[in-house]
Amino acid sequence: MSEQQGKPSKIIWQTCPNCQTKIQYRKDNPFRPFCSERCKNSDFLGWTEEKHRIEDKLPFSELDADFDEHH
Repeated sequence: MSEQQGKPSKIIWQTCPNCQTKIQYRKDNPFRPFCSERCKNSDFLGWTEEKHRIEDKLPFSELDADFDEHH
């Protein structure tokens, strides 16, 4: 455990979003929140191949409906 200003730092654990491996959260990890470059690239590839998506659950507003009718 490292010390900063006389206080021991708390270790924070996280799960890699790609492979689910438990890793220590560290600011000096260039791949965070992933455990490795491989997992980071795998996740990016999933987005480019549209395997991942953020669903649009927002209702249409009246303004959107008016826009659709006139265009």
